[in-house]
Amino acid sequence: MGSSSTQISFCTSCCNRLWQLRQTLAQNLEQIPQPHNIALVDFGSTDGLSEWVWGNFRRQIDNGHLHFFEVENKVRWSSPVAKNLAHRIAPGDYLFSLDADNWVTENDLSEISKAASQKIASHQWTETHGDGTYGRIGLSRELFYQLGGYDEGLLPMSQQDVDLLKRIIKLTGAVAKLKPPEKRPIQNELAHKIQSVGKIAASPSDFFKHLNQINAVISRLKEEYEGPIRVGGFATFKGKLNGQSVIIDGLNHIHRL
Repeated sequence: MGSSSTQISFCTSCCNRLWQLRQTLAQNLEQIPQPHNIALVDFGSTDGLSEWVWGNFRRQIDNGHLHFFEVENKVRWSSPVAKNLAHRIAPGDYLFSLDADNWVTENDLSEISKAASQKIASHQWTETHGDGTYGRIGLSRELFYQLGGYDEGLLPMSQQDVDLLKRIIKLTGAVAKLKPPEKRPIQNELAHKIQSVGKIAASPSDFFKHLNQINAVISRLKEEYEGPIRVGGFATFKGKLNGQSVIIDGLNHIHRL
């Protein structure tokens, strides 16, 4: 089993992806031993996700193996905002983005642990665009907050991972390329992804292409005029963190209610 003295949090955010978590969450928890953990955000699901998590993983929540936040705000899906929230609730010293459709194996953890122990940013993907692995990005807690996380000013999906990687490289000089993940992610239909942002598109591919083009321009302009660091704080959320009602403000202070 891969090990590291650096605590790693695997950060997952999802909306209406219970069908994926039913396949991945239990196995990933088995492959990720404590003190490493998973930080999971239910970002406004209506498919019974929260009820299922509590019904099956209460012990892991109670012992800190799983950190779980249920958003109570009225929200519309935004990948950068939701990903930031999962990273913000994570207790680890090293934060690794893991989509709900992705797996972690023993060898994956060993690869990620090496980067974590050296406190270097990392990227673990297959080099096949569109297969769901591109978002597997790891970085230290300090670097995440120094950068300002994912850019919440981007449109709700596409380019957020590319943008983060470019900003990491701009600030630190490099991102370590890890061996590809061993297991292929659960595959999604593009129309399902588009529906998550509240848009039923006649042509999902055209709509996604439009989002991609706009976000690429936004990212490029911000890189030119602002550099790699995003300021102004994060979105504020009301919800339940491990069952406790809280507000997480834009400076990431957690206020118990």
